[in-house]
Amino acid sequence: MSVDPGQQRLFAAAPADGTIEIVDLKTGKALRSMEGEKPAAVRFAPEFDQLYATRGQSVYIYDGKTLDQVAKVNLDSNLDELQYDPRAKRLYAGVMAADKFAIAILSLPDGKLLGQIKLPAKPQGFIVEQKGRRIFANIPALKQIAVIDRESRTLLEPWSLAGTQANYPIDLDEERHRLFVGCRQPARMVVFDTDSGKPVANIDISGDTDDLFYDSARKRVYVLSGDGSIDVIDQRDADHYQTLRRIPTVAGARNSALSVALNVFCLGVPRRGSEPAEIRVFRGVTQGQGPSALAVKGRIDLPNVDGRIDHFSADVKGRRLFMSALGNHTVEVLDPQSGKRVHTIPDLAEPQGLYYDPSWNRLFVACASDGATKVFEGSTFQLLDTAKFFADADNIRYDARAQRVIVGFGEGALAFLDSNGKKTGEIALDAHPESFQLEKSGTRAFVNVPDKKEIQVLDLVKNAMSGRWPVTSALKNYPMALDEANHRLLIGCRAPARMLVIDTETGKQMASVEIVGDTDDLFYDAAKRRVYVIGGQGFVDVFEQKDPDRYDRIAHQPTAPGARTGFYVPDWGNLFVAVPHRGEQRAEVLVYDVQ
Repeated sequence: MSVDPGQQRLFAAAPADGTIEIVDLKTGKALRSMEGEKPAAVRFAPEFDQLYATRGQSVYIYDGKTLDQVAKVNLDSNLDELQYDPRAKRLYAGVMAADKFAIAILSLPDGKLLGQIKLPAKPQGFIVEQKGRRIFANIPALKQIAVIDRESRTLLEPWSLAGTQANYPIDLDEERHRLFVGCRQPARMVVFDTDSGKPVANIDISGDTDDLFYDSARKRVYVLSGDGSIDVIDQRDADHYQTLRRIPTVAGARNSALSVALNVFCLGVPRRGSEPAEIRVFRGVTQGQGPSALAVKGRIDLPNVDGRIDHFSADVKGRRLFMSALGNHTVEVLDPQSGKRVHTIPDLAEPQGLYYDPSWNRLFVACASDGATKVFEGSTFQLLDTAKFFADADNIRYDARAQRVIVGFGEGALAFLDSNGKKTGEIALDAHPESFQLEKSGTRAFVNVPDKKEIQVLDLVKNAMSGRWPVTSALKNYPMALDEANHRLLIGCRAPARMLVIDTETGKQMASVEIVGDTDDLFYDAAKRRVYVIGGQGFVDVFEQKDPDRYDRIAHQPTAPGARTGFYVPDWGNLFVAVPHRGEQRAEVLVYDVQ
């Protein structure tokens, strides 16, 4: 099977009927049957708007619009698998004659035969590197994976399957140098390191698998099995995997197609007795997640809000949410219960940090462009006072011990404000502060200073810096959360995307966990012992804290591109994620129930 995401069409080879079936995924209706020689595989190439099919001993090329045949390449051998390489503009076809086993190479879009790569036995599934020059081919008769140099067209080395056999489906995580191989005896997914050729993981799967897909965006593997299920497997890191769920399908259905762009999994169900063959379309499979993570509760539409969205605060008792619409120069006041915006504070110079003071019913707004922190009355939103700093007023925190508001600003300082917004002091830093957290049972503040590749530690009683902790294993340390009970600081980094776990007693790094890219907010949930990491790559990662230095990702929740800020309100049991307006993507706040 193959999907045309642009026209939302599915092409399915039906060898028993000698047809290629075309289905409209928008309506679920059959569009056409293309009769001819018995088809084995199909592949649609959107770059050329062409459909390729192996039928008998030939590769057929069809126009993607009219579906008229435009070329036929006779290879004088039975053909099966097809793989398409858009970078090299080549098509690869599995050759499976009784005495001839190979992979044929065709140029595109003309279909010219460039040559063949000989194999030692019949190939089943194979996959082509997009950035490298290798092909990995399953050779089940030899219990091996053949590794091929596609440029020199030579075999490099065989990789042994280490206790498994009947290796049919295959896919590749090229970024992490991992190859996924589905085996039937026993039912396992074996993960190989493509640098060393060694197996690094072995995961139980359902039996009789024939299709396997890697979703690089969500870091998941989908394994279709003829036993009647789809296994959804979460990739925690390159070598660790967890089965999130097993979706029931139909026994004997083991051929499929995945479209991440359309969020559909298409399943071919064979004829069963008097029941006809059919295509079943599963929607939302790629958005599925394990139990006890996040559940979408609703959305708050933000019409006419443009540009970047920054940080939040909440009026917990009054059930109001405040959001900095930095690029829109406004603060939006939202009612999560009704899902509506109830007020807009306009004409702000790029608002960033927010803090709502429930004792005095006042809202503090830190602005980037003019360096001001404005204080508004919390009901009428009348401006009460303005504290002006040098530049770039950013994150805001409340110091309950000293009953004061703390604002990070400028080239490096934290300023102290009283409840009226009057400045009462400051502590100098070495560069601009990003997120910072305050101890509740102690007197320290921990400040991310990415320009210095440091966490700077402040004594809030002495008003002085007490330490500098280097951040070197990952850079661009922006968001931060504090697990004070376990003496752990959780740092979100962007280069590479990692969450660093720091011991607050020693300043030493204790763990580094792979996370979603472009994070700008993360939150520690002490009650559930979880971490929620919001990333502009378009996901929220949910981690379960096994112990202070060990974190397992239990959900990789899709959101939207650019959605990298949000807010967690433990009293409400809700996580909020801000989605900016980008093209057809509307501005909104996603509301999740924390399960």
